[in-house]
Amino acid sequence: MNQLQHSRKIARKLRAHRIFGGIKPLALKARSLRSRIMPAPIPEMLILPLLQHQGSPAAPIVNVGDQVLKYQLLAAAEGPLSVPVHAPTSGEIAAITDAPVPGHGKQSQRCILLRADGVDNAIALLLPDHRALSHWQLLERVNAAGICGLAGAGFPTAEKLRSSIERGIELLIINGAECEPYISADEALIRERAAAVVSGAEILQSICLADRCVIAIEQDKHDALKQLRHSLESSSVELLELPTKYPIGGEKQIIQAVTGLEVPHDALPMDIGVLVQNAGTAYAVHDAITEGKPCISRITTLTGTPLQTPKNFE
Repeated sequence: MNQLQHSRKIARKLRAHRIFGGIKPLALKARSLRSRIMPAPIPEMLILPLLQHQGSPAAPIVNVGDQVLKYQLLAAAEGPLSVPVHAPTSGEIAAITDAPVPGHGKQSQRCILLRADGVDNAIALLLPDHRALSHWQLLERVNAAGICGLAGAGFPTAEKLRSSIERGIELLIINGAECEPYISADEALIRERAAAVVSGAEILQSICLADRCVIAIEQDKHDALKQLRHSLESSSVELLELPTKYPIGGEKQIIQAVTGLEVPHDALPMDIGVLVQNAGTAYAVHDAITEGKPCISRITTLTGTPLQTPKNFE
């Protein structure tokens, strides 16, 4: 029996499996969860890297001095491992230049500098009936929306889905496990917008043609679980509660916790018939497909003892 056949046999029995090792750090999420998700204030100048993901940078299609609107395409994808960049707000293109980018040390990257006008005017969004679209058409809309994995690795979501379709997927796992002791962004998202996360999961399942879809989340996220159970009442997506343990939210660890299978060191999850997408990615897919919104934001936890009011910002 090959690994894919084995995964199909195991995946039918939905239960949490033991993962060996790991730790149980003190949970320090409560302070950032006291508030609802808040919108981040728009600064006077936005620095938009043309490379916000793994792969190749996008190519600018605007010029200095152009007036742009929120959601407008600013840079087009070039190649399969490239993601388009859209305007997070309305304003004027102030420059297209090299600028320092967080996480890249002293190395600068090509960026678009957008001077916000404070009005936040947006383009009209197209809202076609996504239920009439094929999985390939849905995939192209995910690509056009500029979505990359929001768990941290930043791999272009459309390319990951495309590869999964070609390999054949039995199980889609929506990763809602957030095992780091401080971060609560996904928990806040699911607590407040569970229905949209479930909708995104259903769309992702339609795109990758997976037989089953499971949302996996730790059992101590009580408010998020309550909202998920309500949102899943009329859905074929399943819910699996996992023990609270670090690093159960890692891709290979969550696959083992859900299926009992280990991804070989020289293989990818899709090699054993599994695809993992983050809860934030599912939410972004929902926004892109059902509301026509490109990906211009994410939810991020700002917390720690120096902050008087830790919370999650969009």
